[in-house]
Amino acid sequence: MTPTLDKAEYIPLLVISVLVIVANALICVVVFTKKTMQTYTNGFVCSLAVSDGLIGAVLLPMRLADVKGDIQGYIVCICLLAGVANVGIVTLDRYIAVFKPFRYETIMQKYFVTILLVAWLTVITVSLLPVFWSAHSAIHTIYVLCVQGTFVIFPYFLVFVSYFLIFRQVRKAVKTEKQLSLSVVLNSQGKCSVKAKHSMRVSNVSERKIARLSIIIAATFFLTWLPVEWLTFMFYTKQFWLIPDHLSLISLYTIALGALVDPMVYSFMKPDFRSAIKSIIRRKIAGVCGLRAEARELNVC
Repeated sequence: MTPTLDKAEYIPLLVISVLVIVANALICVVVFTKKTMQTYTNGFVCSLAVSDGLIGAVLLPMRLADVKGDIQGYIVCICLLAGVANVGIVTLDRYIAVFKPFRYETIMQKYFVTILLVAWLTVITVSLLPVFWSAHSAIHTIYVLCVQGTFVIFPYFLVFVSYFLIFRQVRKAVKTEKQLSLSVVLNSQGKCSVKAKHSMRVSNVSERKIARLSIIIAATFFLTWLPVEWLTFMFYTKQFWLIPDHLSLISLYTIALGALVDPMVYSFMKPDFRSAIKSIIRRKIAGVCGLRAEARELNVC
């Protein structure tokens, strides 16, 4: 099932691997160095960055090194399922924030660490189950197909449903906010004030953001997982003639690109992350300029 890489494939995969590592490492650096960024939501995003970083730091290099044996299967399973699990807990965090806004802090104070531990321990446990049987047995085939359905397709179905419910709730809140704004700030001529127009514009932007995020997540899942799911299902049901020649290599690229898209969707699209990154860059530039100025003064002396 693993693609045989030509020399021409090494450079693009190596480049993607480095980009995945840098993008996801940047998220962790921002969260750990900026106190204002250390929220429960960003903690879950950081966990997702670690799981995506494993794809760039472990899975892709392992393929480039052409690692063989059972260890490859365990590592691939951990990397892929960790990504699914962490997308799930990020979605759970947003769901609770939208539907239980007044209890959000209390719930997260109590269950934040538990949610992370359960997600990672479940991934590791499920991935290592095949140590108890042969990779060529009927049990393994059943195991792989069950993992596909239970730990990939079903969780993403719940993610889609959750974002649909979140979108509907946000849309309902936006509609209520518009009605309140119009009823409160209409002037005597029946015209909407600048404040009301601004409020409605902000509400429309929020609604569009949620809709756009839902579409991006759906498209990312489809493009990332369809080749992998098709390849795995056809392989283990022994329908080899339905597997296109280059699908193995394509699936490797789609998984890698999915790990690169996640930081954009869950982090860099957020205003707080963009602001924090700009702040870090400005501080680094100021530090470099300061060192150069000191060096020039020393040369003058």
